[in-house]
Amino acid sequence: MKTDQAKTVLIFAYYWPPASGPGVQRWLKFVKYLPEKGWNTIVVTPENGSYPNTDPTLLNDVPDNVCVERTKTLEPFRLFNLITGQANRGNTTSVGMGDIKGSTSIIKKISGFIRANFFIPDARKGWVKFAVEKGKELIEKNQIDLIVTTGPPHSAHLIGLKLKKEFKLPWVADLRDPWTNIYYNKFLPRTQNSNKKDSLLETKVIQTADAITVVGNGQKDEFESRAQHIKIIENGYDEEDFSNLKPSGQKDVFRLSYIGNLKVNQNCTTLWKVIYELADEIEGLKDNFRLSFTGNIHSEVSDTLNKMGIIQLVEILPFVPHDEAVQRMVDAQALLFLIPESSSNKQIITGKIFEYLASGTPLLSIGPTDGDASRILATCNRSPMLDYSDKKNIKAELLRAYKKWLDKDEPIKIVGEEHSMYSRKNLTFKLADLFEETIS
Repeated sequence: MKTDQAKTVLIFAYYWPPASGPGVQRWLKFVKYLPEKGWNTIVVTPENGSYPNTDPTLLNDVPDNVCVERTKTLEPFRLFNLITGQANRGNTTSVGMGDIKGSTSIIKKISGFIRANFFIPDARKGWVKFAVEKGKELIEKNQIDLIVTTGPPHSAHLIGLKLKKEFKLPWVADLRDPWTNIYYNKFLPRTQNSNKKDSLLETKVIQTADAITVVGNGQKDEFESRAQHIKIIENGYDEEDFSNLKPSGQKDVFRLSYIGNLKVNQNCTTLWKVIYELADEIEGLKDNFRLSFTGNIHSEVSDTLNKMGIIQLVEILPFVPHDEAVQRMVDAQALLFLIPESSSNKQIITGKIFEYLASGTPLLSIGPTDGDASRILATCNRSPMLDYSDKKNIKAELLRAYKKWLDKDEPIKIVGEEHSMYSRKNLTFKLADLFEETIS
């Protein structure tokens, strides 16, 4: 129940339980802790969206005091699934349709061209009309103090544009990822006019919103000159998700684990070669080592692992609910943290880094050594980020972790509180401060 002193924020989030992923966790945790700072929340989301993965258990994490309004949406991905023979995957398909890269299928090429040029900024824009209608209804019936839109999909920010124009309410646009510079846009066959239209929409949103939130310094640098006010609110981890977790005793082999979806631009051939060489050089490693993936793995990655002769050292496990994923982070002997290879990857952080840090499990981190994620690792006194081609140090780091496990035959845990600045509660309080600034 709303108290006399509480304020209300109206949040438009395409990704919401039963959808899963970092974007879902970000706002699910924000709404969990916002009431502690005097903010009630109403969330508007599609009733049947297209999601790469779902986790129905997350519905149990939605606080009872949160009002969730579900709307209709138009989903071209469903038609895409039907015409490409993926209907058995339900509502899922690759976010951004980055999987059309290199495709020889005429249907996929045509679908990709339509997606790239007829659905700007993205193919979730079919939700905008229904969300705006629901937003108007809620604003007229409730005392709304602030509007929030979060993207991707960045089409969600078009909802904010329309409502801002009609109701003049303060508006915060949360850009969790780059917009026009997001990595998969380079895979899409966009025309010059389409790129121009997308860029104009991006600038209009950034300039119109009363405040912009981003997840790292790179994004802040990209958007700051166009924004009225911009603030970094990182992704994070929920202390309650880790408070009672202990390693389950799975120590039969050394597991280098990657938890989450692995994309085509995370195909780290240098690491695969290192594993191949260590298996040949270190007696017993073939029996004692597993490269473990939990989640969806791009077919090009699995093909590469097979061609490089290490597929027998690989275990590919299906997507699991969030609580099981967190337990696997704790159980692993080392966690593989891979930043995608792309032109703008210095600003890529990914949501999993914070839960990786909270798990206390050693990390093997590969990506740009001067990027935002690298700085976070340094701040938390973790092993440094290694360049994709730094075979010598990748090999040394993996071998060092393997030998430590071999000596103790148990998980090695890193104890420290440096990562506590990224707890969901602390970050939510930071967000609430921004809300107060925006409405004042």
